[in-house]
Amino acid sequence: MKFKVNRNILLEYLKSMEKIVPKDTPLEELKGFLVEANEDDGHLYLTANNLKTAVIRKFEAGIESGGSFVMNAKRLTHIVSVAGSEDMEFEEVRKGVIGITAGTCVYRLPVLDSSKYPRTEIPFPDSTVNMCGLKQLYLKTCSSVGKGMDNEALKGIHIDIEDDGFRAISCNGQNIALASKEIKCGGKLSFTVSKHDFFNLAYTAGDDDVQVGTSGPHVIFMKKGMLFSMKTLPHRFIDADMILKAIKTAYM
Repeated sequence: MKFKVNRNILLEYLKSMEKIVPKDTPLEELKGFLVEANEDDGHLYLTANNLKTAVIRKFEAGIESGGSFVMNAKRLTHIVSVAGSEDMEFEEVRKGVIGITAGTCVYRLPVLDSSKYPRTEIPFPDSTVNMCGLKQLYLKTCSSVGKGMDNEALKGIHIDIEDDGFRAISCNGQNIALASKEIKCGGKLSFTVSKHDFFNLAYTAGDDDVQVGTSGPHVIFMKKGMLFSMKTLPHRFIDADMILKAIKTAYM
């Protein structure tokens, strides 16, 4: 295995994915990124997974020969962040060891067998709708998510998508936050996801245009070079419209 990548692109992707990697799992493979170099399509694939949420990102790279490995996420992100060259070369030195060259810096680092990485299959939805501005939705609703509540749905952020726009809603029993946007979504969809999962999604997808669909208990977000899957909360969310209609504006 041997490939060259742009350091800036690789670092951007690693930083957007590292929060998904679990820190307290007994599985060492899950503490790492799965890195796959595909010489057939000329892309490098990065996977992060915590068994409930998974993200796969890809970008073009100079793949001389294909292969795969798993490296501790914190270690790989640090190495790439301190590299002093715009271009980085990765090469398998021997089984279980990867060589990384960046300018005058050369590293020899241990890696894990990619065949033991616990992959989570990301299902492809039958149909999708359009969204954008996920990071802004999160920032506008995260402070009103409930904590320690009997209603499990209130521990998450609810998304309603209609043909002409979408909205995100959170409520902690005392406060309610609603953020909406009018765009052509091309369909209807409704689901609730945990605050933690929405945070990971928001900082992976940013405010870019995405396509969204569901498959069983999973909701999948897609954009060029990214697949992000998470489980929805099965609990029924509150009737936000009823609450909002009951609110009376008071003037001081």
